[in-house]
Amino acid sequence: LKNDWFPMMATNSIGAFAGYIYLSVFSYYSDPEKCRYDARKYALGVLFSEMMVAMALFMTTDQMSSDEQCDYLGMLATSILVMTFASPLIVIVQVCRTRNSSALSRPLSVLGFLCACAWTTYGKLIDDVYVWGPNG
Repeated sequence: LKNDWFPMMATNSIGAFAGYIYLSVFSYYSDPEKCRYDARKYALGVLFSEMMVAMALFMTTDQMSSDEQCDYLGMLATSILVMTFASPLIVIVQVCRTRNSSALSRPLSVLGFLCACAWTTYGKLIDDVYVWGPNG
């Protein structure tokens, strides 16, 4: 689809693996009565869904142009990224109610901000709205 796939593929593959480890540790140490779902199963379900959509896109390569494939894949990635960035907002309600920010991870918040800044800059440099749009 794009000639410069390596930076995005390498960093996002590592990020996806790290996220799965994070969810696995969370699931292992969480209280089963308080946790409504197994985060590892949820992550695998989301990954499976993403792979099915990506496979459907690539199986229709003869029916769609490369630009159309990039647009569909970009919309999928943007939707998932917006959900990822919105997920900590659930904790914000708890922080505002209790006036205690211990539920928020400061290193994760700072690194998420820096990562979004880096992807925004990269997206602007390669002039790709699906990279800089959801991060900016």
